[in-house]
This record gives sequence, C-alpha cells and structure tokens, in this order.
Amino acid sequence: SDTLINQNTFTQRHYTSVDSSYFEPVIEGMYLAVNGGAYSTAWRAKVSGIDVCGKTGTAQNPRKDHAVFICFAPRNDPKIALAVYLENAGFGGTWAAPIAFLMLEKYLTNTCSRPDLLEQVNSWNLIDNSNRR
Repeated sequence: SDTLINQNTFTQRHYTSVDSSYFEPVIEGMYLAVNGGAYSTAWRAKVSGIDVCGKTGTAQNPRKDHAVFICFAPRNDPKIALAVYLENAGFGGTWAAPIAFLMLEKYLTNTCSRPDLLEQVNSWNLIDNSNRR
C-alpha cells in the first residue's frame, strides 16, 4: 500500500553538504552543555555512565517562552536522539532537559534512578489555559 512507510526511511543514512570537520566542535559543545560542570545549561539531562550531548533552548513567544531541549546519546555511538519542546513552559534547561533525562535513561538503561524526578515531572501542569486565545 502507498500509505505504508518504507522501512528504509529510518535506517537509511542521509548526508549533508556541511563539511564534517565542523561536526566535532559542535558535538563537543553539546557534550559540555550537559557535562561541563557548574555552568552547564543542560546538567539536568546528565545520565550517569552515559555521554549525553545536548542543547537547551528558550524560544521567545509573545506570551510565555517555549522550553526546548535537543540531545543524543551515547556520544560516540548514538542509539537515541530526542527533541523535547514544551509550549509556554519557560527555560529549556529547567523544564525540557529533565524530561529528556527520564526518557534517555529509560530507553538506554531500562531503569529510573530518579523516581523523585519522575513524580515531580508528573505533577507539573504545563497547560496554562490563561494563555489560550
């Protein structure tokens, strides 16, 4: 059927016209955003024993900013890539990175080492009806 997705869609390698010499500095920056210590914006996405690379973002919005976090892991042999985008939530490092942490850890290790964080995230009300038009 024409409506079925070709299985190669998700396994076929795609190439970019960007020179690959630029990849490593970007990957290093993404690694440091998660693992760089006290000034890391994405430290909330750090998974013990796994090299996570990510980038936080806060997308400006006329009402309330959107929280953004993109990441992949492990660094040298990625098994998962995520994009967490939360409308009207605020800072990416505050809101989107913890959600990504929970997803990364569960996918890569099949565990949840932070049930407190899972409970906290489950308690968040990110739907603010006052922002609806």
